[in-house]
Amino acid sequence: MASEVADEVRLVEPAKVCGQIGPGHIACHIDVLKHSTHPQESSEDARAWTTRRLPSASGNATFISIGYVIASFARTEEAANGMTSVVQFPLMFLSGIFFPIALMPSFLQPVAALLPLTYLADALRQVMAGGVPFAPLWADGLILGAWLIASFLISARYFRWES
Repeated sequence: MASEVADEVRLVEPAKVCGQIGPGHIACHIDVLKHSTHPQESSEDARAWTTRRLPSASGNATFISIGYVIASFARTEEAANGMTSVVQFPLMFLSGIFFPIALMPSFLQPVAALLPLTYLADALRQVMAGGVPFAPLWADGLILGAWLIASFLISARYFRWES
């Protein structure tokens, strides 16, 4: 039985389904594993697959675009690493990933409401685990879309390939 499941998982090739590494990458691999062992049987399952995939794709696009914004202003690779850390740590610790936003000090809760990872995590939590929402799913998508557009416009304006 275990070898049959492993064969099915290898046939799916999750990296091709999930795309490049990004915030929703692990969640997508879990989803692919789940659906490779329990194939879709109805159009409702297909809609559920799409609903789970959209937050992952929008999150990936948003954070790739934010990465280009960082690369736009970094002069060296070392500077980019430092700038990424300055952005990454507040995102991780203030977005409700490790502990609920409701447990944060009241002065940090509005900061959490501004971060794109808050809404990506909320959307993934809603569609994959049925968790209690921080915001409605449409609001999660709207805010992720706004971050994507803003970071794309900034990176399109300032990013340059230089050797």
